[in-house]
Amino acid sequence: MSNGVTSNNARVSPRPPDLGAFPLDHFRECKSEIEGYYTCMKAHEYMAPLCRDETRIYLKCRMERGLMTPADVNGFGIPTTEFVPTRQHKIDLKQRFTKQKMDQVAPVWENNYKRDDLAVPDGFEREREV
Repeated sequence: MSNGVTSNNARVSPRPPDLGAFPLDHFRECKSEIEGYYTCMKAHEYMAPLCRDETRIYLKCRMERGLMTPADVNGFGIPTTEFVPTRQHKIDLKQRFTKQKMDQVAPVWENNYKRDDLAVPDGFEREREV
C-alpha cells in the first residue's frame, strides 16, 4: 500500500558540500581577521568591494587553520583591482529612488491638479518706468 512516501529502492546517496561550504569557526581562531573585515565594512559604509584585502586575509586564515580546503585565493573571483566609489553612485541611487516615488505621484497630479492655462514662465523682462 502506498502512502505517498518514496520507495526504499530509490535512495539518494549523500554527496560532499560544494566549494564554499565549510565548518564554522567555533573556536574563534580567525576572530581578529573577521573583526578587521567588519571594521572595514563599517568604515566604508558597508561597501564590500572596498574591503577586498580583508576578505583575502580572512580566507587565508581559514585555510591555514584547516577550516577550509586550501585553495588559491585568486580562484574565488575576488578582483585584484582597486574599487573606487564615486559620489555619483550615491547621487544616482537617491535620484532613482526619488524618480520612482515621483512616477507614482505624477499621474495623480496630472489628472487632478495640472492646468494648461496656468503656464507661467519664471520671469520676463520689461522696460523700466521713468
